[in-house]
Amino acid sequence: VAARPRRRQSGRDPCVLCAANAREESPRRRRGVDTRARCDRPTSRSCPDVASLGYCSIFNKHAADGPPTATELANESLVKIVCEEISDEAVNELVWRCLGYRRRADGSFDNAGVFPKWRAKYPEPPDLVGVTRVYSRDVDEPVLRANQALVASIPMKFKGLVKPHLRSVGWTGYALEGLTPNKTRRAQCTNWLLYYREALMGLSLEELMVQKQRDVEAENQKLRSEGKALRTVKAPGTEVSEDM
Repeated sequence: VAARPRRRQSGRDPCVLCAANAREESPRRRRGVDTRARCDRPTSRSCPDVASLGYCSIFNKHAADGPPTATELANESLVKIVCEEISDEAVNELVWRCLGYRRRADGSFDNAGVFPKWRAKYPEPPDLVGVTRVYSRDVDEPVLRANQALVASIPMKFKGLVKPHLRSVGWTGYALEGLTPNKTRRAQCTNWLLYYREALMGLSLEELMVQKQRDVEAENQKLRSEGKALRTVKAPGTEVSEDM
């Protein structure tokens, strides 16, 4: 029997969320497995918006004066971060908005909605990925410290969420060979975004601070049972413990 000819694919595979004329979803994708969402696929098959805009339109860069949307934090969107299908700048923008920064019309940032301790440390939103891709100490040290502070703010029970959540859209992790600081930081930002989505999204700053206090108290109970040092948290309305 003659082999069935394969349908020729275009150079760029349209993003399933943002392409205006996205192709009909396959049965495999309807079951929640996006076979394209793999980090070893050629970059030419990434979302076409990246080439034209510098970011995927599902990450609503022009709505940076508002909170993130459920679509922006869906697994199908977050996998684009770890697969390097959106720009470093777009990753920063999304995390900044989740942290509470809001861009004004003149390009400056309003930080009134940011956690007090984070706001005191970073009145302006910091680069969390390393947009310059320069890793000399004088250039990269502030990026490294900001990224470490972001990771440190994730409660222990929310660490390691990336693989479990993104496996359903085809991402199984990075190979050790070829791992770069940029990839590592993208994964760390994605972990924080998953924490935000699962625990913080939709809450006011006051509610977030109370939630943070409850998280710390729950973690302290576990630490007490293990005989370890406790974390501390101040009363809601002042500062929240540690990095947030």
